[in-house]
Amino acid sequence: MTLSAIDAARSKVEEVERSLRSLSERMLLGVAVKYGKSSYEYTMAGDITALLV
Repeated sequence: MTLSAIDAARSKVEEVERSLRSLSERMLLGVAVKYGKSSYEYTMAGDITALLV
């Protein structure tokens, strides 16, 4: 691979990561609205604070 191809691939990965992060945040918000932030479902959906306890 050339350096320009690697740079293009890196840019694409970063773009996809941003998109995935946004989708994940919206999904977690939806779970919080439906079940509450202190629910088991919220923790299983990816509540980061559960990992800090």
